[in-house]
Parts: sequence; C-alpha cells; structure tokens
Amino acid sequence: MYPCLYLTKEETERFDGDFQGCLESFLRGENHRVEGIALASSCLLMNREWFLQLGGFDEQFVGHGGEDLELIDRLTRHYPIGPRPADYSLNIKAQHPGDYQGFRRYFSYYALPHLFAGRFLVHQWHPRPLTHPYHKRRAGNDQLLEQMLSRSEAERGPLKGPVVPCNDLGGELPDFREWMIRLQEEAGYPVQEYPGLLRWQDGIKPKRPLWRKLRKLYLNPRAFFRDMFKPASL
Repeated sequence: MYPCLYLTKEETERFDGDFQGCLESFLRGENHRVEGIALASSCLLMNREWFLQLGGFDEQFVGHGGEDLELIDRLTRHYPIGPRPADYSLNIKAQHPGDYQGFRRYFSYYALPHLFAGRFLVHQWHPRPLTHPYHKRRAGNDQLLEQMLSRSEAERGPLKGPVVPCNDLGGELPDFREWMIRLQEEAGYPVQEYPGLLRWQDGIKPKRPLWRKLRKLYLNPRAFFRDMFKPASL
C-alpha cells in the first residue's frame, strides 16, 4: 500500500515528474504544490490471483468509494501488523497524518515506510462537480464501510486464505506520532524543518475555499459542524 500525494491545480498544470520535489515541499509544510497526502491509500500492488482468491472488491459498494478500504481491511486481517485499536472502525478523515484515527492510522503502519523509501504516487488535480453522483454515493459508501469494519471477527466469517502475521513492528504497535517522527528523522527530515506530516509550516494559511465548505455542509452536515468546533492541532 503506497502513499499518494494530491497535487494542487497549479502543480498539476506544470508537473514535470518532480516527485521528490513535491514530497519535500509537502514535508516542509507547504501547500502550493501538494494539497495533502493519503498514507492509507488505494494505491495497491498485489498478485492478481490472490486478489481473485480474496473475492475482489465487495459489490455492496455502489460506484466509487469504500471498496478499496474494505479490501485493505481484509488484507490486514490476513497480514496483521499488530492488535487493532478500539477505535479501528472510525471513518474520520484528517488533513495531516499525525491526526489520523481509526483504521487510517492502523493502515498507515504498513504504508509510511514506503514514503521515505521513495515508493509513492501523485494524484493530479481534476474538477469534481458537486452534482456528480460520486458525492452522494460516497456518503452512503462511507457509512457502509464503517458498519462493516465495526463487525466482530465472528460476524465477518472465515478468511479466504491463510493468516500470516506481519512482524515488521515486532507484533506491537508503537505510539503512532512518535513512530512517524522517528521514521522521518531517520530518513533525514528533522521534524523542526519538515513538520508537514503533523501540520502546515508556520505562516502558511490553510486553503479552505468556500466551495469546499459548502460541499461538506451539503454532503455531511455532521462532519461540517464537528470540524467547525474542532480545536486546532498542536
């Protein structure tokens, strides 16, 4: 599972393959080249036969959204990296990985090492009109995903294949933020100079266009009002 950087519209128009420059800009806490990052992303590399043996994507999801994360959930059941946290089923997005909760934080234990090894992708900006059925379908798919991930192992039924523990972390999950900072500093990015996984650089104004706020209010009023009263990250 490879991390993915989301380019700004301006960077998409001039992008010349400078992946490393985009990564370093984001890690510095800038937002003129990269809008954000997804560590727990749908950028997967897996054997096709294994994908088919697992049953592929769950067809309960309509359109785009949720089916990729549910597949990752099944993969982590086959390759557990550690015990799942109590908040695992939470489907809450965050601008910065340091604020991840639930399954996104758990999935990131698999994905983050790839970022500093240079194995990541970029997603080019494109318009996403509010009238597109993607948005309404996404809201329903998000609810379905949270319901599925909150089920017990007994309710989910047996896995289609072996369980092979992933012992990269020794079977125990370290504190996520501390582990993330240690990895990036070992890769040569001291957090004082590269705070981007935790927050924007001092003096950088977050880009919060009015249309994004209206989109969230229209699609997910609960999340809109929750974020309105959410304290700022340290």
